[in-house]
Amino acid sequence: MLFFEHNKVLFVDYNSPIFLILFLLTSVVEGNAQVKKIDWSSKFTFSAAYGQINPTLDGNQSLTITAFPSQQQNETILATQRVVNNNIANSYLFEFETLYQLKPKLNLGLALQFNGPINYQSQLYYSEQKLIPSNNTVLKTTGFYNQNTRITSITAAAVSNFEWFTIKMKTTSIALETGIGLGASFISLRSGISNIELTLKEANSSTTQNDVLNRGDLALETDRLTTITWQISSGIMIKLKEKPAFKLGFRYVDLGKVTLFKRQETAQDLFTLTSTVTGAQDQNLVLASTNTKRRLFSKAIYIQFYF
Repeated sequence: MLFFEHNKVLFVDYNSPIFLILFLLTSVVEGNAQVKKIDWSSKFTFSAAYGQINPTLDGNQSLTITAFPSQQQNETILATQRVVNNNIANSYLFEFETLYQLKPKLNLGLALQFNGPINYQSQLYYSEQKLIPSNNTVLKTTGFYNQNTRITSITAAAVSNFEWFTIKMKTTSIALETGIGLGASFISLRSGISNIELTLKEANSSTTQNDVLNRGDLALETDRLTTITWQISSGIMIKLKEKPAFKLGFRYVDLGKVTLFKRQETAQDLFTLTSTVTGAQDQNLVLASTNTKRRLFSKAIYIQFYF
């Protein structure tokens, strides 16, 4: 028996088989509990990154210049020219990231990325010469605009990193990592037209209609939107003994589609110059929004520090 009384005092029979069984079970449970104990704090890492981004805005022009009569009539196009110049400047990024080590080589986490201002500039020079057969008039039209857009964005994304292999040395280890991410970007577009010049004139005639708009004559516009974004990355993780780890990386980010100078289909014209120089009917020279959706993406080189 396990317990017995002697003069009202309770004693344990250590030679009892039941006691031996309970002792062994208790030892096994304690041993398993110690093996399964997890140090949760060691599985989390925090990091901050800084980098340079090379952005691109794909797609057709956001603005266009066209010339057409107010009423249908026969026209013969003699010459047309369009010269387009687009420029988008490099910028910078900041990122804060927290990761949890799900497996020895797999980490999952959240990232908050801030893109610095991206300055986009677009110019279009347009010229056309056409014959109006009804009165044998040659009409010349020219147009020019200079458009500027400032783009800023904040991205919140769920990310994962996978470590492919590690080279270990005496005081340093180097690992190759790749990552993917999916999230949402909050984008702000501030657009304006700093210069517009539209001209209608008859060939061999002094009759000319010019309109020149200077900075501030066409109001600035701000548009805010949210897009679905995804990204892929690759980098070299370097861990130094008794010093913070850091990573040198490359990242491709698709920020989604945006529209500059978005207009309703019935109100796409931003400015119209109308002339009666043909002597037959009005001719229109129009600066209009194309309402084109354009894809915004960037390539970045960055350095990331882990704490």
